[in-house]
Amino acid sequence: MFSGDYRYYLWKTVHILMFIVQQIVRSYEGIKSNVLRFCSKNVKSEKFLIGECKQMCVKIPKHIVLILGERRLDFASISNIIAWSALADIKCISVYDYTGIFLDKRKQFLKYLEKEKNLYYDPSSRNITQGSIVYKNGVRHSMSLNILDPRHSKFQMSELCKRLAQRGESTHELNINYIDKKISESDQYVCDPELGLYFDDVCCTFGLLPWQLRLTEFVKVNFYSTINITNFLDALYIYSKCEQRFGK
Repeated sequence: MFSGDYRYYLWKTVHILMFIVQQIVRSYEGIKSNVLRFCSKNVKSEKFLIGECKQMCVKIPKHIVLILGERRLDFASISNIIAWSALADIKCISVYDYTGIFLDKRKQFLKYLEKEKNLYYDPSSRNITQGSIVYKNGVRHSMSLNILDPRHSKFQMSELCKRLAQRGESTHELNINYIDKKISESDQYVCDPELGLYFDDVCCTFGLLPWQLRLTEFVKVNFYSTINITNFLDALYIYSKCEQRFGK
């Protein structure tokens, strides 16, 4: 039998080796990503690449949610995804940060989006975290943008439970369709996302919209420092090839 000290040092050695391998893989992915981005910018425009992707994909998601986990995304990456989604005719994009930091910084981000991408965020009169994307020249793009955090998800469910309790609803009337209808009537309702993009090594929703994730496909986005067009297109290709679960 191995002694306790021997097992400890063996475990530490394995841990260090795994860390080194992980860093090598990430460095390789980063170099590969930067090379592809350089080639794409020099050979084809982003609009052209997205147009090609739309023609090749069997389906394009109508609603994408970005799950900001332990690995943080900079403003450039998030604004790029929003701009690419607009070009891809994606109707809705949500940004979810379980820490609530991104929601607190939304004013700085929206200024960055307007300055760098020429896109203005027109907030809804009902909810400041929901609005539409508008070009600075006033042309409205048919894409809504939601900025979410756990308070949003918990608020929806807690308010619904309060209303049901106050009305004395019969338990016989409570079913999936009934609850779905009641949630959709909320001012803070967010439609079901078809594609969830996560950026950590492990897929975790961090409490994101638990009711609306029944049919969501989750795809990991591999990137080094800043997300580029190839990372985004790869996720769309993966989604296009997947079979929707539809409750399976």
